[in-house]
Amino acid sequence: MTDKLLAARNAWGLLLVISAVSFLAAELVGQRTVAIAAIMIIAAVKIAVILVRFMDVSTAPPAIRRYLYVWTGAVAAAVIALWQVSATG
Repeated sequence: MTDKLLAARNAWGLLLVISAVSFLAAELVGQRTVAIAAIMIIAAVKIAVILVRFMDVSTAPPAIRRYLYVWTGAVAAAVIALWQVSATG
């Protein structure tokens, strides 16, 4: 088995585990705001795994890597903030 195929299979396993953790966070966390924040943070981690393993961002120029990671975090933070504003307003 080639190294690239093995890495992809390991990444899929990691994504499945992260998805299970996201499901558990949604089901077991009692406070809704904490659950939403946890799910969005977990989703950002999943995006980072996909960027590195399947889109080969690890070989991209550093500026592109930083942009994609910051964009991922900013979108997750924006969703959390907008949900918080809509839930309280």
